[in-house]
Amino acid sequence: MEWIPFTWESDTISGEYIEKAYLYIPVKIDDLPHDFTMQLDLGTTTTVFDGNVLGTYLEQYPSLSKKCNAPWCKDINLQMGSVVFSGIDIGYMKKAGEVFPNDSVYTDTPKDIGVIGPDIFQNKILVIDYKSNRLAVSDSLPTEYKDLPAEKFELKMVLCYFHSASMVKNAS
Repeated sequence: MEWIPFTWESDTISGEYIEKAYLYIPVKIDDLPHDFTMQLDLGTTTTVFDGNVLGTYLEQYPSLSKKCNAPWCKDINLQMGSVVFSGIDIGYMKKAGEVFPNDSVYTDTPKDIGVIGPDIFQNKILVIDYKSNRLAVSDSLPTEYKDLPAEKFELKMVLCYFHSASMVKNAS
């Protein structure tokens, strides 16, 4: 299996400090020479780019700009670790995310650019190794995991709704 690394981010939620509140995956988008992160959130329905962050890059990269017209970025190559998800459609919420100055585009700090939802892993098996801070995506359950205690569940998505009424994605 090809492992995808992730990192944890802590937060204080409702006055309680949580050491491992959010799981972030380093990503690359198309051929952009920048490092990004996206939060893994299996409680959402669709993978989405934050428009306030992405908009800064759209100004700098016309090839990406041609693919993104809210509410969608079409035919995107999203790389997580060495795994590439090719030709996928990702939601584009124009007014979401942190606004930052154009000159920060060229800093080495990875920018958080959105949320990875379960739609990326549809019809696949997602293995999350929390202890080793890594995950993998597979077409079938690897033999070494067949007898491990685990929770098996199937996720069926019917419709995904966003801010704009025109942004509806059918999934099965």
